Amino acid sequence: MASQIESHRTSAEVVKGDAICNKKTIELLEEIGLPKGLLPLEDIQEFGYNRATGFMWLVQGKKKVEHTFKKIKQTVSYAAEVTAFVEKGKLRKITGVKTKELMLWLSVVEVYIADATPEKVTFKTGTGLSDSFDATAFALGEMPILLSELLTSAGNAMEKREYRVLLVSKISKPTPLDVEDKLQRALLRAQVIADEAMGRLVTNHAMLLQLDMLTKAIYRGSYTLDTFSKNTHVFEQMEKSLDYLSSMIIDVKELVVFLTSYPCMYRQPYSMHLLLDNCMFGRQMEAERIINFLLQTQPHGAENLEVLPIIGPGKVGKSTLVAHVCKDERVLGHFSEVIVLHDHDFTDHELVTLIERCETKHQNQLSNSNKDRRVLFVVELVGDLKEDAWNMLYSASKRCVPRCSKIIVTSRSDKIKNLGTTEAVTLNYLSHEAYWYFFKTLTFGSINPEMHPRLAYVAMEIARVLNGSFLCIVGTAYLLRDNFEIHFWSKILAFLRRRVQKHVLRFGEHPFDLVDQNRISHHRRMVTPSEYFVVYRQYECPPEAEVPMIRTVDLMYGSIKCHGKFEALAWRSPLPPYYSYVYTCEIQEQKSTAAKRKRSMKIGVTLS
Repeated sequence: MASQIESHRTSAEVVKGDAICNKKTIELLEEIGLPKGLLPLEDIQEFGYNRATGFMWLVQGKKKVEHTFKKIKQTVSYAAEVTAFVEKGKLRKITGVKTKELMLWLSVVEVYIADATPEKVTFKTGTGLSDSFDATAFALGEMPILLSELLTSAGNAMEKREYRVLLVSKISKPTPLDVEDKLQRALLRAQVIADEAMGRLVTNHAMLLQLDMLTKAIYRGSYTLDTFSKNTHVFEQMEKSLDYLSSMIIDVKELVVFLTSYPCMYRQPYSMHLLLDNCMFGRQMEAERIINFLLQTQPHGAENLEVLPIIGPGKVGKSTLVAHVCKDERVLGHFSEVIVLHDHDFTDHELVTLIERCETKHQNQLSNSNKDRRVLFVVELVGDLKEDAWNMLYSASKRCVPRCSKIIVTSRSDKIKNLGTTEAVTLNYLSHEAYWYFFKTLTFGSINPEMHPRLAYVAMEIARVLNGSFLCIVGTAYLLRDNFEIHFWSKILAFLRRRVQKHVLRFGEHPFDLVDQNRISHHRRMVTPSEYFVVYRQYECPPEAEVPMIRTVDLMYGSIKCHGKFEALAWRSPLPPYYSYVYTCEIQEQKSTAAKRKRSMKIGVTLS
């Protein structure tokens, strides 16, 4: 290969000296139709070009030069010698050029401008990956100049005005399609990092915080991108999302390197929806914070039991989060027993029984190395806890259980913060961006939503109508996935819109909000519009309990018939603690007003 390269040099035109070499380089790039600032080498000592074979080379005085194209924030490294074969609109078989991607230097083997997109320059690496950038980023002498600096350097008002006109004319504002393309690429890069991190057992709190910020940036960018494809008025938000996501990717470059030092928890599935079906969504940072609390050893001589409050509204995932933590191998190996208590356990009789149980000797059946027989109490409350009941439990636990045992208290009430010995963990509902990301992933499964823009639009509208309800999102997503057809999806959307509008007009509140608040709500049926079903209450069933065969999705979208009050299954969670969510329902007939209107008309005629 080296001999072949040398044969290209023998009959080539060769010039020496920085000035003439720069001139020849620019002329050649201009001749083949590439940006003139594509090869910003320094102190070029030799330029050679064999016009017959298309082979060219550049030799610079320094061993290596790194140049950052500031408009696209891309760093490129140029070796002491750069070679390539040139043809119209292309440099191929390039050597000596590398681009930096996430702390890694990748060799650039080809640079070209496609006929279909003359405003874009595409870089292809040796790994087969390619990326396209705005050609203006590689213009000769392109450099960012602050307007204030430019105006300050001008000597008088006329010069200021001329510089302002010059600056505005030289800086081309990116088009919406350019920003959309860049945001798509940034989302892909960020998703690679997030997916890799999700599959690893990351324990560093700062890294978890960075990953949480990156994940939220992905949700925001994905939501903005999906919204833009239907609404061109969100261009400004799209630019903001791109800037924020790009800065986040830069910030986590070191994190990418450190990720490899953490062990893998599982093998990545081929599609993200398989992962979301069987894991918590968006709670990695909170889970690790709870685990750190549980594994932290108390100072020598400390006697008080440590208490961690977990606060959040109903159906936000408090029990699921705690159950997930309790299944962690580190927690299983640290505690000999996990005792779960609910509101109904705080009667005098139950507390006495519990205290007697605590006074017995515990044997660790999970880990022979755990000699301390530590106990973890999980207290799940709906509201507040009476002070005397808490004092009784706490004092008995402090007296009877081994040292370094811990207590977790979950509740919807902020008042339990006062019970904690450390800062409470607060859970909130998903943001609308995260909610849409979750719904889209479950609904489309392994299918790319970009291949079905009409379905993606309808899905986003359905997500808006669902108004953040988690129990409704899963059943609706599976229903849409099983009926992957635009007519059916549009029918579901129209039905949900009518249903919500009529409920709000009649009762003043969104029906799904009432369901989440465990209040009576009325729901229309799609197949039988003359009927509706009333949800009186909802409750959770443990995994061993028998659940009803009737599903709420069948009530809403099917034609199932039931008489009187009955139970219907809203959702069976595939995650610990494997609760089933059940509604108490009743189907009722719509009250017809036709007879009343007819009676009123008759009365009107008689009176006239």
